[in-house]
This record gives sequence, structure tokens and C-alpha cells, in this order.
Amino acid sequence: MRNGSITVIRDRGRRPRSLTWYRVPSGLAVAVAALALQACPAGTDPAEVSDVFLPVDVEPRWQGAAVDEAEVLTRPEEPSRISVYIDVSSPMGGFFPLSGREGKETSTLRTLAQLTGDYVFRSYGGGGVPIDWRGVGHEIASVEDPPDLMRSGFRGTSSRLELALEEIFADFRSGRAEVAALVTDLMATVEDQLVGPLALAPPIGDWLDTEDVRSGEFHLALLAVRADYWGMTHPRLCPERDGLGCQYRERVEPGERYLRLDGIAKLPLYVVLAGRGKERLVEVAESIKQDLDRLELEAHWELLTDASKTARETLSCELFERSERGQPQYVLLRDTTGFACKQDKEVVLACRLDNGMGLTSAAAAQESAPASLDPDQVWEPLPDVFSAVVSGDEVEVVVDCAALRAWRPPVDVPPRQVRIEVAASPPESEATGAWDGWSGIVEEMGRTVQLTALVDRLRLAPDDYRIVLPTLTVPASERFEVTEQALPPSEQPAEAGETLDE
Repeated sequence: MRNGSITVIRDRGRRPRSLTWYRVPSGLAVAVAALALQACPAGTDPAEVSDVFLPVDVEPRWQGAAVDEAEVLTRPEEPSRISVYIDVSSPMGGFFPLSGREGKETSTLRTLAQLTGDYVFRSYGGGGVPIDWRGVGHEIASVEDPPDLMRSGFRGTSSRLELALEEIFADFRSGRAEVAALVTDLMATVEDQLVGPLALAPPIGDWLDTEDVRSGEFHLALLAVRADYWGMTHPRLCPERDGLGCQYRERVEPGERYLRLDGIAKLPLYVVLAGRGKERLVEVAESIKQDLDRLELEAHWELLTDASKTARETLSCELFERSERGQPQYVLLRDTTGFACKQDKEVVLACRLDNGMGLTSAAAAQESAPASLDPDQVWEPLPDVFSAVVSGDEVEVVVDCAALRAWRPPVDVPPRQVRIEVAASPPESEATGAWDGWSGIVEEMGRTVQLTALVDRLRLAPDDYRIVLPTLTVPASERFEVTEQALPPSEQPAEAGETLDE
């Protein structure tokens, strides 16, 4: 039976005793293999077992080594900077109305900048670290606070977004900052040549290859919102008409770049969020999204580095005698000291990971003999009692009870430990296609050229995953144990909850 995050082995022919359990945060896998082993009071007969749920760690792995930054400095205890960068090129000024009191108009761009600054500061502004507002055009310069953002402050057609990213990642490496945000339409220029969103891929990609990101310490998110757009103007090529200007199309011939708007358009704005700590960055993005939802603005976001951190999952295992799947097994029993083999047969634990991840390989390896032994010590290796192989979407761990029951080590031989490692392929991303409605192949109203290509380039995808099973220990013949993986003190439940009776 499974309830909340507690996992209990199901026994046939035996009524479980009442278990007092604890409420723990949702999604937190508690390592309770040992708890399940101890569910039978001392002195009772071994109980038959048919199902077991093993908590496991799923660790991402990359084939290439992480990039080492030679200029990494000793990071200070407290960061000294929170930076919010705003694209201040002329096309961005089109997100402000052409009429009304300057600085008082309703603008989604101003709202987005304010929300970004507010929530970044709430999550990362401890210790009085102020927000450094920075404008990005042909160069980087300080700008006024977002409440004073006005149409007249957006000039030029250069958006050197890569300069902002380089500055952000340098601050991360030096320890000056642990979070930064970039508010933009993603239409980047490099050395006055338009390259669009993919200009962001090289600097961000280099950062994603660092240990800071691969270790799960730093994360990257992208948030989008559809905003009212009144267009930009030009005294000769696009003067104001009925409170509207033009869409500035950067990918067409110079004489055709100003496309007259016949009404207020909806164009996407973006926030590139980067910072330390998955939970805090998710909190920032979710908070911005929720406020945009309350304003009835279409918005979407994704944590692009979600695959970079070790996850806690559960392997659901069915136990059966070899070639007798679906039938009760009477070979493997359990009591307070672990699992016991009672017949000279093989038992299979067929385990499945229920998160869409594809299992690719598995192997069992016991500990090697120590390099040096005391003169009175004899190394007694464990025979090949455990083996593991992937079959379809399951990993099959075979216990050779005949070999285990026949093992008769000397009394003073320490227990043998067996490690089973499983490799898995990344699951298909649930985010696939989520950005299609925001992206276009050619320049068109309301879509960003090459956005899906950028997201696909930046979405972190480990080459494979390593699944670590709880250690198996064989202290003596006929039986073995599963090591309990205790929660750290900070995650221990505080109070007893309800009692379950069956």
C-alpha cells in the first residue's frame, strides 16, 4: 500500500499492523525500504512479500566534462548585486501608447518589468541587496526605475543582448550576483547585424556547460507574455496615425521595414531568468505568471534546466519466482532482520520507474577486496548472488537463493555489499510543442522568429541518467538487507499525523 510519500510492502496472507505515519511535502520520496522490513514485530515468523517500492536517486550525466572557468574567484558570502536588464531599442518602445500622459500610460512592458523586479527582489534580496536596473541597446547603461519607463527612453535599433548575458554570467562566476533577469523581445543584434533569438544561444550555451548548471546549483527559465503593441514611428517612413505606428520588421529590405498597424497588435515579450536555486527561481517565474494571469494576459514559462538536478523517484517492484510471474512466490520472505531465502530457487524483482524514463542498462557489482588485509583476515568474496538486466521498460534484479543459501563465510568476515546501477535515457519532454504558438519560421505579427529553435538549443538534456538503488548487504547466508536512506534533518517530519488501520 502506498499513501502520500510513505511506501509499504504488501504482504499476502498477513494483515499489516497499524502504522503511524507522517505527512511530508508532496513529491518528496521517503526511503522506507527499511521501515517496510521492520513492519513485522520481533519474534514473529517471516512473512511472504509480493511487492516492494524502492526509493532511488536519479542523477543526470553528461559525456563531456563540464567547462572549468579559469577566472572563477572565491565567491563572497553575500552577493552584492541583483541585476534586471531591459532591452531599450526603439522597437521595444512600441509597447507604450502613442497618446496619453508620458509615463502614466498602461503598458504590459512596464508591468512586466515591475513584476520581474519585485519578485526577484523578494526571493533574492536578503541582506539589503539593491536592484541594479540596466538598459541594453548598442551598449549597456543604467536606466531609471521601471515605474519611470517611458516611450521616449527607447532609441536606436541595436539590441546587444549578448553583452548583458556575458555580464550576468561573469557576475555569477565572481560571486557578485546569484540572480539576474533580462526583459526583451529577443530580437538581438550583434555588431549591428540582426541575428535574432539565436544570438543568445552561444553565450547561454557556454554557461549551461559549466558545473554551476550541471550540478543543479544554477537554473535558467524563459517566460513569455503577449502584450499590446502600438508600434514605433518615424517622421518620414511611419508618422503617427490615429494613435498607431508601425511594426518594425528587421528581416526585410530597408525600404519595407515599417509595416503600418491597422489596430493595436499583440506581440510577445520575454523574461530570461537565471539564478541560483531551483526553488527560488521557480517561485519568481510562477509568481510573475500568476499576476499576469490575474491581469488576463496570455503567458507561458518553462524551467529550461529542470533536468540538471538529481531527482528522487520510486521503483515499483513485483516479486516472483523465475518463470512464475503472476503467481505467488514462496522463496523470498522477510522479517525484522531483512529478506531471507527459504528455497534453492531464483527470485526476480521486476522494477519499473513510473516517470516515462526509458531504462537502457543495468549491472550488479559487489565491493572489491581491500588493497591491504590484516594477516589474520581472509577475504571471502560473495558468489554471484545478484544480477541485473533491463527487459523492456523494467529492470530485473535476480536473486540466486541457491547460491546465497550455500554461502558459508567464516564468522569474522565482514558483510558483503552489492551495488546495482541502472542507466536510463531522458524522458520525452512534456514541454515539446508548448512554444509553437509563440514561434514563427518567417517574420510575422505576433510570433518570434526561431523561438522554438532557441528553446530546443537551451533546454538542458543530459546524455543519460544514473539510477542508484539502495545498497544490498549480505551479513550471513540465506538473507540480505536493503540499506535505509534517511532524510536529512531539515526534511524530517515534525509531527505524527494520522494512524492507518487495515
